[in-house]
Amino acid sequence: MQRLTFEKSEKHQLVSAIIVLAFVFSVKNITNFWDWIGSFILMFILTGFSLLIKIIAQKKVAIASGARASFELWRIQRLWFSQSKKINKKFISWMSNVWLIVPLLISLFSNGQVPFAAPGTIKVTESPAYRLGKKYSFTTEFEVAKIALMGPIANIFLALIIKTLFGISGIAGALVFINVAMAISNILPIPKLDGGQVYFGSLLLYIFGATFVFGCAALIYFLTFSSTLILSLIIALIVLSLFYYFRIFK
Repeated sequence: MQRLTFEKSEKHQLVSAIIVLAFVFSVKNITNFWDWIGSFILMFILTGFSLLIKIIAQKKVAIASGARASFELWRIQRLWFSQSKKINKKFISWMSNVWLIVPLLISLFSNGQVPFAAPGTIKVTESPAYRLGKKYSFTTEFEVAKIALMGPIANIFLALIIKTLFGISGIAGALVFINVAMAISNILPIPKLDGGQVYFGSLLLYIFGATFVFGCAALIYFLTFSSTLILSLIIALIVLSLFYYFRIFK
């Protein structure tokens, strides 16, 4: 049985991601320096906890699939689609760090009202020794999609649990908001991020998962835990059925 571990380089990338997320969620308090420092420290703790829950959930599903999952920052490795356009110059290489640039720019221009909380993604690799008995010796695209989808699902479930136990005021409210923002940001079908891996791995799974996440995000502040889950599941199944029907029979 594989153990759930974090490599040294992975830990460094996690810290970098948490610092960016802490800034994203505290930027609206930047008008007063000391208030912002306090807000930044609090957001560092809350976003760190939320990101760890997301990654641990993905690692658990990867282990169950006989694979390894590791967190990595969101970077662009090449320009356009040509091998000759691979980024190698120092100036352009710095611009490839979209994990830093995109969240910060969106937060600054929106004054923290539109938090983009997806500085990284999960990288799935095979563990052949742990895939004995599986149909394929390699990790399929559908399995990768399931592992990636577990991240946004874990965040939306954490938001629901916190809201049910502690309400939506104070620190609990901030934690709910952070996890909803992380779930929405990570379910977007952006290449290299979790949502992109789900979308390109299984379109049907993406439609179901994205509809469920957006449904929970829209209903979490108005309904109870069970009502939010049930209604979101029903909506997701209806949307999936309609898509399947029109895709196959029309």
